[in-house]
Amino acid sequence: MEELIDRATEFPQLSNETYLDHAGAGLFSVSQLDSAHKELSNNLFCNPHSSFDGKTGDSNTGMSLQGIKIFKSISRHLSCGVHIWFNGLIFGYPTGIGALVLKSECLDQALKVKKYFGGGAVQMNTVHERKKVLKMGVEGLEDGTLPYQQIFASIHGFNFIQNINIYRISQYTFSLAQKCYKELKMLFYSNGNPLILFNLSNNFLDPRTQGPIINFNILNFDGTHAGFSKFANLCSVHNIHVRVGCFCNIGACARYLNFKDKDIESNFQAGHTCGDNMDLLDGRPLGSIRLSFGYYNNKKDIRILIELLQKYYLNNQLMNFTKDCSPLISLKHIFIYPIKSCGAFSVTNWQVVSSGLLYDRQWLILQGNKILSQKSEPLLALIRPAINLKENTLSLSFDELGSRLIMPLLKKRQKFEMIACVGKVCNEVISGYDEGEDASLCSLTDLTANSTLNKKNTTWMMNQFRANLIFESNFIYEERNWGRLIRRTVDDISFVYKDVCNRCKMLNIDQENADKSKEPMNTLSKIMESNIDFGILASCVLKDLSVNIEIGQEFDVISTSNLK
Repeated sequence: MEELIDRATEFPQLSNETYLDHAGAGLFSVSQLDSAHKELSNNLFCNPHSSFDGKTGDSNTGMSLQGIKIFKSISRHLSCGVHIWFNGLIFGYPTGIGALVLKSECLDQALKVKKYFGGGAVQMNTVHERKKVLKMGVEGLEDGTLPYQQIFASIHGFNFIQNINIYRISQYTFSLAQKCYKELKMLFYSNGNPLILFNLSNNFLDPRTQGPIINFNILNFDGTHAGFSKFANLCSVHNIHVRVGCFCNIGACARYLNFKDKDIESNFQAGHTCGDNMDLLDGRPLGSIRLSFGYYNNKKDIRILIELLQKYYLNNQLMNFTKDCSPLISLKHIFIYPIKSCGAFSVTNWQVVSSGLLYDRQWLILQGNKILSQKSEPLLALIRPAINLKENTLSLSFDELGSRLIMPLLKKRQKFEMIACVGKVCNEVISGYDEGEDASLCSLTDLTANSTLNKKNTTWMMNQFRANLIFESNFIYEERNWGRLIRRTVDDISFVYKDVCNRCKMLNIDQENADKSKEPMNTLSKIMESNIDFGILASCVLKDLSVNIEIGQEFDVISTSNLK
């Protein structure tokens, strides 16, 4: 299967990426951008309603002609009301622009049913009597100023596609998808159960009836559905780009996942909304996985995907979670994170209030109106906060620059400016207050349980998982069975299990140097059957307005099985 383009030259952005989301957004080539930039730099394109030289209008017409060439082969199938969008889905740049394609004999009907108009689409309109006369032909549908620069740039995208040949692209991408489909079809567990459940209406026999898209769900060893969140997280860690969910296509989702309207409403009542990360509900999938191929894909992309599925689903050793609980556990570490996504502040004792640990995750760092996190800015991990309760101050330090900022702890909800420059986060705004959140708990036994992760020291592990409270217990992953933790001797505080901590790729950012790696998420992916979880979320129940906890204190464990 000969590749259609020199990928290294035309798409250098794919050098370390596996892009399988062409249906979500096409990618632009270097030569396409170069040609568009060159002509924009050498020519003046004006608002077509202001210019009389016709150059901008000619470009608009030129793009229309190019679009007609692309869609000429399907024109005989078009009927009135057919619309086809080709904003960023064909050649990646520009986005936000589309086209309505319809037969000329349908134009009069479209103008008759049109209820609104904008500048440029009318021959005349009155002020008081609300009378109008639309322009004849397609101009009557073109309201306002057309996005002429985007239209012009689209010509170069069409040229690039036409130079390759749209028929060759169709054959090539179909062949890639067909090959991937066949390889996915051959993935089986050791008990003979298939890994993949396809959501398809045919078996990739004919490119005229099947595009270069594969939709599927992943099954567990026992044949039950696996959620797509684990797969999406794995792909993210390994620089594989896919689409999961329902893809803004609820009709197909309902058809292939067998959802009735009442099921969709029931899922919503259970907390599921479009675009969230909920992938399973009562064992039923709430979405699926989509792979889509473009002319820049190759066989290596397929191999990378298949190897990931084999490594993390077929060849992994799943953890058998214990149902045992230690009757008594000891609090070993307390960590406070005053600023979300920044470093930890380790203490030996601390105050707990109704919203959680005092001052925990109570501030955010903003860049403009955007909340920064380690996902987008790993260097946030190197900002070290510290709280001095006696002096009522919060200090921030950034060792690499030797900078330190001390400020009063705020009692009112207000913003203040950071004066010191801390790495890339310079002169940003820290905004308070957050409303607090559940404490995150995990077991010290978990942190040293896995042989791969044992190569890292316990301190490194604690830093990575960014837990608030770390307990010492007897059994691996027993915290999943902690229904309630009650402080021994003085039962004035208890922690109540709420949920497991679902982990994302931020877990792989080294909290000591902000470097990115593939651990510990790689290891967790191998031992977790569905979502990548570690530790639990717990809410606190207090008998007073506030309670102090201290390292070394013991807590009685009531397991979930003993809770009424």
